[in-house]
Amino acid sequence: MKFAFRKIETVPWWSLPSHIIGWVTKGKYCHVEGVFSDGMWFGAVLKGLRFATDIKGNPQKWDFVDVPMSRQREDRLRFICEIFEGRK
Repeated sequence: MKFAFRKIETVPWWSLPSHIIGWVTKGKYCHVEGVFSDGMWFGAVLKGLRFATDIKGNPQKWDFVDVPMSRQREDRLRFICEIFEGRK
């Protein structure tokens, strides 16, 4: 499993909330997604939490961090994500 961190400098200028997040946190990231070992992404969008097969973007816009995890733990995490899918 991996976490994908979206770099602020790759976000369009009109995406004000992303830039505000970077300004408040004084960081270089505005968003994070979980990426399961089968390539399924899980994260938040304006409509709520969702799964996606493709994050719709250039991989250069993201920094990836590997998270060592057993298959059993990853399955548990996916189950929890399924419970929260669609919530705001």
